[in-house]
Amino acid sequence: GMRFDAVLEIEGDNVDTFDHEHAQPLCAWWAIDSHLHMTYDHHFFRARAFDHVFVAQKHHVVRYKEWAWTEATWLPLAADPDVFKPAEEEQLFDVGFVGNMLPGLHNARRNLLKRIYTQFDRVAIAKGVWREEAARTIGSCRLAFNRSLHEDVNMRVFEVAACGRPL
Repeated sequence: GMRFDAVLEIEGDNVDTFDHEHAQPLCAWWAIDSHLHMTYDHHFFRARAFDHVFVAQKHHVVRYKEWAWTEATWLPLAADPDVFKPAEEEQLFDVGFVGNMLPGLHNARRNLLKRIYTQFDRVAIAKGVWREEAARTIGSCRLAFNRSLHEDVNMRVFEVAACGRPL
């Protein structure tokens, strides 16, 4: 029985859409991981159900317009400044990495991390950490490493910058 002026669904892992096809308010979708779904027809079919699509990766906006026949606008990612901020703690590591290293999907990232591990004495690798724990890891490193997928500008770029560390 609640009434809304607008609904924004933010793409996440295995998030089901609510019954937005029958909703009265404006319904928008923020496609965060468009770089992972460019070959999936389902992703573009789903986008058509929304009044507007925001796309985190600027170079994919045109694909949503052409393939999903929907209005699409670039809405870049960011970092929460209350969580990701310059750290006052000691830099315990030369290089740090926060992120996934899934076989098959992140092979290039895994190979680069192996090279970094052999070149530096103190390397921090943190998988499956988010927000405060990710900020602590980034803050404890002199440099942060990031290898994005498919030329995207992922959230880690903004989080590292917000922590005041070189990427």
